[in-house]
Amino acid sequence: MTTEPTSPLGDRAAVDRAKAAYPVLAERIDDLEDIVTPEFDRADQTAIDTQAKLKRYRLLEIAGGVVVAVFALIRLGFGDDARWAGAAAAIVAAGTGAIAIAGRRHGLERWLDNRRIAEELRSLYFRWLVSQTSGDETADDAVDDHERRRRLRSEVTRLIAVEPIRLGAELTGPVDNGTPARQTIDDQAWQLYVDARFHDQTEWLRAKSDSVRVRTHTLQWAQVVMLGAAAVYGFISGYVSGTEGRILAVPVAATAVIVGFLATVDSVTASDQLAQHYLRTVRRLDVIDRGRADGGTFGDVEEIESVLLAEHRTWHRIAEGNQQ
Repeated sequence: MTTEPTSPLGDRAAVDRAKAAYPVLAERIDDLEDIVTPEFDRADQTAIDTQAKLKRYRLLEIAGGVVVAVFALIRLGFGDDARWAGAAAAIVAAGTGAIAIAGRRHGLERWLDNRRIAEELRSLYFRWLVSQTSGDETADDAVDDHERRRRLRSEVTRLIAVEPIRLGAELTGPVDNGTPARQTIDDQAWQLYVDARFHDQTEWLRAKSDSVRVRTHTLQWAQVVMLGAAAVYGFISGYVSGTEGRILAVPVAATAVIVGFLATVDSVTASDQLAQHYLRTVRRLDVIDRGRADGGTFGDVEEIESVLLAEHRTWHRIAEGNQQ
């Protein structure tokens, strides 16, 4: 069973609703669905799948390190009675190392490059959607339509071909369609852009900022609770002598290891940094929203897209730095 590619507008039903609600845009949407959507869907799905694999591998690495440390502590705490723990630590360490090598190989570059392609194709989709003017079909229009599609194909191939990781402004310059910045966008195109791109992306960023902030606070409180437990075990072990006291020292050290694990997860995901980054982008978009008129120009779209693409470039650097 062949799955329909996901468009920057959403699933097939969302595309059909947009064409029905804005009939003057139907032909433009069809061009974009034929030329842009297949490559967008391919890059988007590859990025999602690769990111999920990277997260699993990274968590396995961190969890493997914690397990090795816990086994080592058990070996120390119980002495010769826990020689099995030393062997288990060696096995887990070897397995974790193998997973790390297999999981990291080219995974990060593949994820970030496909995410870059998907986000720039999404931007191209909406910029192209609002930049084309409609009119009566004539022989000249047919030539213009052919040239328009050729330029669109050229933009898609350019974005796919650009070398990964190099995220300078040259990658996200104006669309090569000859549209002046002061050109007024027809009402249907502007309304669809505002609803499906501008407001939708703003709300996504706002929700993402909130969810990331909650994750940060959860990790921080978990660390506080674990440290409290370690303090209790440590206090008790200070009053118990002999083998019992040595055994009680094991959960103290193990709890400290788990706290370190939680701190590492927070650092890897860069929770607070990402939350602030998303929130700053939302504020920039809110400023544009408050100042925009009922209608729009292609220059307004370029301003919004420059903010969104700048957001992705910053996210790219955060993600790259915290996955190395």
